[in-house]
Amino acid sequence: MTYWEFTGRELVNCTCEYGCPCQFNALPDKGHCYAVAGIQIDKGKHGETALDGLKIGAMFKWPGAIHEGNGEALAFVDERASEEQREALLKIMTGQDTDPFATMFAVYASTGMLDIRAGWIVLLSLVPFLGPFMMLSRISDGAVQPWEIVVSVALLLAVLGAALWLAARIYRAGVLLYGQRPGVLAVWRMVRSGV
Repeated sequence: MTYWEFTGRELVNCTCEYGCPCQFNALPDKGHCYAVAGIQIDKGKHGETALDGLKIGAMFKWPGAIHEGNGEALAFVDERASEEQREALLKIMTGQDTDPFATMFAVYASTGMLDIRAGWIVLLSLVPFLGPFMMLSRISDGAVQPWEIVVSVALLLAVLGAALWLAARIYRAGVLLYGQRPGVLAVWRMVRSGV
């Protein structure tokens, strides 16, 4: 385990009422815990790697109390971080370089922290209807190439156009069949025929 330390400011907020019940040996007041965290590192190091001036953040989701585990997390690392600094910060955030329950990061380790640059997250950010959410998360991390934004928007517009075309066809078929009791088969035949 690599020795690390840092000082700075943190902001953590969850969906519970004021005073996080999980910190006071109680259950979440809504039955689940959704939280966000952001840390500005003023001065820090991971082994010989300097972490001064970098920022990290994460979004967390637990289906129940934090101590019950089964959570999910999405990590964000400052785009200014070198690859070595990024790896160091991810090791800290996932609890890999933390003694059991020595810091909050050890608790977060039970969540299965996701790397925003993972291939499957990149793929999901291109999928229409998920793209606007996933792409914004990736843009905030500085991990997006311009062509990815263009592909995401193009796919979203293509799917939107196809959905509007299909809706117009179904509407037209419904208007032409007004007064009748059309079944799904009759509407489908009219949509296919282009009437």
